[in-house]
Amino acid sequence: MPPKKLVIYTSTDDPTKKLKSATQILLTLTPVADQSKLFESQTPIAWKILPFAPYRDATSTIDVNQSFSFSVVSQSGTDVVTADSGAIVQVRSSVVLEDVAGSIEWTMLNSLDIAGDVIMARNETPVPKTFALCEVDDSMKRFRPLVLFKSVLSSQEVVTSPPVALQAYAVAGYEEGQILGADRRNDFLLKDYKGAPSPIDIREVGKSLTLQLFSDHAGKIKLNQPY
Repeated sequence: MPPKKLVIYTSTDDPTKKLKSATQILLTLTPVADQSKLFESQTPIAWKILPFAPYRDATSTIDVNQSFSFSVVSQSGTDVVTADSGAIVQVRSSVVLEDVAGSIEWTMLNSLDIAGDVIMARNETPVPKTFALCEVDDSMKRFRPLVLFKSVLSSQEVVTSPPVALQAYAVAGYEEGQILGADRRNDFLLKDYKGAPSPIDIREVGKSLTLQLFSDHAGKIKLNQPY
């Protein structure tokens, strides 16, 4: 997938679309094929946190990297997830975590003979492991957790799809890498005309995507593509 840019802005030009309260936007990237599993077998993790002050013109620009990985993660008492080690994975391929002479290592498996954009990680260590799907930065050195899966038992696997579904939430007090609490599952901002969640598939946008953040007449936070 070619690199993408995401732009979120606030503006005071239109008096009906000003941001009226301090707002923290939490962005997630999750597998597009598994939206029904969010907060069940997989939990979104704060990918980006963007603070916006009210009644100001402001712009945040984010690069969306095209590389992703499966990683083994650890979790702090504040529900912040850190990737301890990882392996970059391509669409329709898989990776396996193994115990090699007492050292835990990731290795590649053969390509998956499965239709669709499928990726897989298998646990071949003797103990359960917690995997996350991560974004990999341009230097291929940092893994940013995006989705946390339930613990994977020995000789079991996680099968999912690439993290390309962009969603935004209005939150407070979060930090990047923090697990999104289930109490926030209905605070999503990208929705359809019926109010149901409607994440944006970043594969379907051009080189960039621009979204405007504002308050409606009732003071509710909105995030829409400008007309």
